Amino acid sequence: MATSSDSLLPREHGAYGELVFPMLSALLAGSPRPAAIAFTGGAVLAFLAHEPWLIWTGQRGPRRKREDGARALRLGLGLGALAAALYAAGVASAPAALGPPAIVAVVLGVAGFAVALAHREKTLGGELLAAAALSSAALPVAIAAGLPIGFAAAIVGAWVASFGVGTAAARGIALRLKDAGRSLRIAGASTLVVGIACAAIATTGVAPLRAALAPVPTLLLAIVLVVRPVPVSKIRKVGWAMIAASVVTLGLLVAPIGQV
Repeated sequence: MATSSDSLLPREHGAYGELVFPMLSALLAGSPRPAAIAFTGGAVLAFLAHEPWLIWTGQRGPRRKREDGARALRLGLGLGALAAALYAAGVASAPAALGPPAIVAVVLGVAGFAVALAHREKTLGGELLAAAALSSAALPVAIAAGLPIGFAAAIVGAWVASFGVGTAAARGIALRLKDAGRSLRIAGASTLVVGIACAAIATTGVAPLRAALAPVPTLLLAIVLVVRPVPVSKIRKVGWAMIAASVVTLGLLVAPIGQV
């Protein structure tokens, strides 16, 4: 009987939120049409297939591959096939304009998997790419749900910005004693850049106001963490705070603020 230590579920808990929150915002801001549901199901299954493939390719160590490789391969193949079938069904029933966004989501997903195979998923660049790949899976969902391409891209962009700043801040806390605060300085710089971008978007109107406001909760949390870093022992509380900020971001994206 499998124990929690040899689970085939993805181990990176933050990744669940990076997939689910953008998906929810796309479905709630639009309409859960059949194509949108198909893309959502395909993305979720592809995400669940990620861990089995890492185990089978030996990325989780030789012991895991030896003990769980066979069942990981079966599960990975099954989930991958179902994900591809759902994605194909979504493409077949969605508007023709959805093709390029769907390709972007697939390319970023493949790139994220390649980074994991190269053992670079724990670097800042690897974590940012993973966040972008998971968030971009909501792009075809949003378009298939009836949202204009511009607003769909704004939703994904808001989540990429939020998760990027959050990732940098969390890494800054975790590595503060190891890199003399370098990661925290990077987090502060990224927070400043994203904040300026959000202000520019809000004042120029190049995207809906809700998209410009959406990253603000995570920006405020990141500012607090940069100015007053918490001990590494409280990193779990930081994770819960990030989830709370994401819930507020979700509310901003689906609330009737500004025009789509």
